[in-house]
Amino acid sequence: MVGPLVTLDRWLARLEGWAVTVLVAAMVVVALVQVVARNLGSTSIPGADTLLRHAVLWVGFLGAALAAQEGRHIHVDVATRLLPPAVHAVVERLFHLVSASICLFLANAAYRFLLLDYEGGSRLALGIPAWAVEVVLPVAFLLIAFHFVVKAVVGEVGTGTISGGVGEGTVSVEPPR
Repeated sequence: MVGPLVTLDRWLARLEGWAVTVLVAAMVVVALVQVVARNLGSTSIPGADTLLRHAVLWVGFLGAALAAQEGRHIHVDVATRLLPPAVHAVVERLFHLVSASICLFLANAAYRFLLLDYEGGSRLALGIPAWAVEVVLPVAFLLIAFHFVVKAVVGEVGTGTISGGVGEGTVSVEPPR
């Protein structure tokens, strides 16, 4: 049961890493073309600035999911420092469950927000529906929640190998000091 869960967790992280890589590369290309077009042709790509701003949203949220999977998310560890080392693992798993619960709550709120934009029919540049670029909000919160649930069930993985893709190599997850 735990094996497939960890495999899915790592596969999703690889997918998130590739998505972030492709988005950042596309953002660099679009921004570069935008600068050249403005300086040489006194023109610009219609809607490029709006699309770049939304791409930053995607990169940020997918990067947050990736950080949660790698154990590099921001967290407060005061409680674990004050408790005896024997209970650290239990407290960490509890914190991961609480974090997953909060992310599920936020995913629900993001989904409701998405529905409002869907029903409102608002559009961005090039006629792209606003909800289509905001879909990353509930999806990313669900991904983050999943990564936290895996950590709660499996615990912190000391060292693992992710092969074939972005983030390839040995991943070491250590608590901050």
